[in-house]
Amino acid sequence: MADNYLEKQMADYRAGRLNKPAPSVSVKSRRVFIVTTDIAEAERLVRQYRAEGCRTAFTCSDAKAGAAIAQATGSQMHHIAELTDKALEHSLRYINRRWGGLDLLLDLR
Repeated sequence: MADNYLEKQMADYRAGRLNKPAPSVSVKSRRVFIVTTDIAEAERLVRQYRAEGCRTAFTCSDAKAGAAIAQATGSQMHHIAELTDKALEHSLRYINRRWGGLDLLLDLR
């Protein structure tokens, strides 16, 4: 009986009946983190990705301007006074815990 089962499974596999299409990642479900020191560039990119429906986070050294962008766009701002590897690692760990990972990391330093 086991041989018959395996033969049927192999026949189905060869005929393409067991091949499932790979899950597609839609643009709307992308998780994007933008690392930059230029607030204007950050705002432009955040608005672009949020318009496409992506979950977006960005770094900003100016807390007030960053908070205004985050509130206006519905994105997440990570205030980093000095963009160091340690500060960036802290932000990445936070995002990984909250979002379960990233799909796109834009490092524009």
